[in-house]
Amino acid sequence: MKFHVMIIAMIVMSLFSGLAAADRLPNQTPENQVISVISIVEVIGTYIGSSSLQWTLGGPGALHTGSLNANEVRSTVAYSENTATNGGYLAESKTFTLDTGNKAVGQYNLETSKTFTYATDSNTGSVLQASEMLAMDLMGNSTPTSDVVACPFGPSASEYYPAFCNVVYAKSSVMGMTTGAVSSTAKARVVASTADVPSAFEYAFDVKPDESSGLGYAMGTFGTEFGVSIKEARGNSTTPSSTIVFTDKAVANGMVSKFHKEYTYMSSSSL
Repeated sequence: MKFHVMIIAMIVMSLFSGLAAADRLPNQTPENQVISVISIVEVIGTYIGSSSLQWTLGGPGALHTGSLNANEVRSTVAYSENTATNGGYLAESKTFTLDTGNKAVGQYNLETSKTFTYATDSNTGSVLQASEMLAMDLMGNSTPTSDVVACPFGPSASEYYPAFCNVVYAKSSVMGMTTGAVSSTAKARVVASTADVPSAFEYAFDVKPDESSGLGYAMGTFGTEFGVSIKEARGNSTTPSSTIVFTDKAVANGMVSKFHKEYTYMSSSSL
């Protein structure tokens, strides 16, 4: 007797709002950089593809080592992905866009998408391996509210925009995949002209059967991980008044009919 194990992972959405205040994003530099990549691959045989990004922006003033200066704010975004096969059939499409300019609510500095289907070579037992990671690190020293909030009513609520140190990451992995369809999207906003525009982080990962295979499942090991570490002060203090640590992990192995995760972070001002 054969048993088909069907694993369904429900959507997980996480939303954090700064209890003491929120992230304060740096302004863009005078030179706005835009990078865009579109990749479409269809291959029978071996394949290795990857991309990575690390971007740090600070202000006012130049980047430096050591502790933050007074009024300084800094943001870092790291992203990486790779796909590799040792044979079989792969169809993959992916896009990558980076725009270092100031962004408003609903806009993002980094946006990526990735979709692929895979079928093993039954003669060789080939498999697909893949991984993806998005991380956002935001930190800032206290600064007068009047310097960073455009709205004239903002400074009356609080004299200082507090210090903070917030880290968010999400990652996914695909191991030993022999059949299935996988898709993911990643978005991050880390640059804005004023502090009333919140940071934003979104990551989604989905696994389902490859319709062309005629099977009702994907086969392999699929995993996700999401983590948040929040430290925020009040006023011009350098002692945290709010801390949050959150993690979410999931692994599905075998015949997977559905595996879907969505992770969302936003830090909006309560000043």
